[in-house]
Amino acid sequence: MQNARNNHAIYYINDNAKTADLEGHAVSFASENVITDIEMNVENSDVILKMTADEAFADQILGYEIVRVTSQKGMTEKEIVGFTTSDTFTDSINLGSRAVSYEVYAIDLQTNKSQAVLTESVKVISDGNYEKSQFTITTNMISDQDHQEDATEQDPCEPEKEQAIHMAIDTNKTEEYIGKADQDPYVLIDLKQNLEVSALRYYADTNQMSDYVIEVSVDGKTYMNAAKGSFQMEDGSDTVYFTNGSDPWVTTYDIRYIKITASGQAKQNIGIIELDILGLSGDNIEFADEQGDVLIGRLSSDFIYDEESGQMIPEGSIVFAGSYKGNPAYNVVVLYDQDGKVVGGTNEEGEWIAQQIILAPDPENALLGEVS
Repeated sequence: MQNARNNHAIYYINDNAKTADLEGHAVSFASENVITDIEMNVENSDVILKMTADEAFADQILGYEIVRVTSQKGMTEKEIVGFTTSDTFTDSINLGSRAVSYEVYAIDLQTNKSQAVLTESVKVISDGNYEKSQFTITTNMISDQDHQEDATEQDPCEPEKEQAIHMAIDTNKTEEYIGKADQDPYVLIDLKQNLEVSALRYYADTNQMSDYVIEVSVDGKTYMNAAKGSFQMEDGSDTVYFTNGSDPWVTTYDIRYIKITASGQAKQNIGIIELDILGLSGDNIEFADEQGDVLIGRLSSDFIYDEESGQMIPEGSIVFAGSYKGNPAYNVVVLYDQDGKVVGGTNEEGEWIAQQIILAPDPENALLGEVS
């Protein structure tokens, strides 16, 4: 729906743009370098962009268009992921592990686009964080932040008090809910549908919850324990992965309800900034060690990986070493060169061939999808 001839982003027109056009004082950003800097921060599977613009254009900015740039099968893909009228934008990415960069355009009051600013590439590892707009949450806690409308002539009955606990799933990590209960405090999240859930992430600043019990349910009547322990807060958050009794492996539950109880903390203030519900974590590949050094070399001798058949990787093969996480029954690791072509070799007939094996510790009775 973009006007290609004039490069106008007309779909962003608002009252400010209309007023500027009518009054004739709008300045065109076409071909101008308006954005001077973009700061990027990665928090879990969120990329937070902060734009800085040339002060000379500050009062003419309608907003910023954000284009996500990724690579798929060696080909570059671009997708408009948002428009913001502020100088910050958060891109929540639940696409598995991947490298992303961005093209950002300043849009002027006449809906012209500035010159694009290309960001560096950053690595995002999806942890399966579910989008929460359909979730609901209740609690036995009472908070000074709870809100109740006054009765009116049209509605003389005193309206029911609205619990502020919804702040715990509103994705806003700048405000903290504070509440307390006469009994052990709890919050109950209704996912509104059965989802595969493997973990819960808890954010808090003050009055952090200590001991917890996390229970899950399909019908909201019968609950089973998924995790029990004490939150170990690092940088204001802790992620608790669910287990099955004494089984040490991560367990995924197909459930609708999640109940978090703050054990032994009756009549204490409990702080909650946000609660994230996590499904299966995304796959990940790292061709580098913990210091960020890429691990690549030529094999100094044949590596026999199947003694019975004698199958091997021959001496002289180029080897990338690193770490892998995912389901090896379904996934393959494909390498692409700078031209988007698959890295491989050719046989005597000149046909392209490539082979691979994935080596990992034996997961024994763990889920194959969680191999690493």
